[in-house]
Amino acid sequence: MKWNWGHNVTVLYLSFVVLILVMVYKSMQHDIELVSEDYYAQELKYQQIIEQKNNVKELDSPVIIQVLNKTQIQIKIPTCINKHLANIQLDMQRPSNEHLDVSFDLTLDSDGMAIAEHPFKIGLYNAVLTWTMNDKKYLKQSQCIFR
Repeated sequence: MKWNWGHNVTVLYLSFVVLILVMVYKSMQHDIELVSEDYYAQELKYQQIIEQKNNVKELDSPVIIQVLNKTQIQIKIPTCINKHLANIQLDMQRPSNEHLDVSFDLTLDSDGMAIAEHPFKIGLYNAVLTWTMNDKKYLKQSQCIFR
């Protein structure tokens, strides 16, 4: 049997089909986790989140979320407002694995700083800092990379 262009087209087509089947198989093996189970209800409340973020932007000084090392993250809130704060909470959310999510209830020192300690895994975390001041809610989001 002689090899001609028809055989080349057939081999190319079958190679493409095998590639697609391998990609479908690999994608079915990948575990996809939702950030939260009630994401639809949270989307309906998104306007409140926008208002809380705008409240943070109206502050005189910025709120800083900073990674110190593999086990510590530092929060700095302006000292002029830390006397009126209540219910400061830091949620560290790991997008790739919900079992690595951690929450902290924080108390600030006299300089407006708090340090949260936990043996964080190497990778990306979404830090969500929420607090209440004078019956007004605030929310600061930041991405933190632990190395």
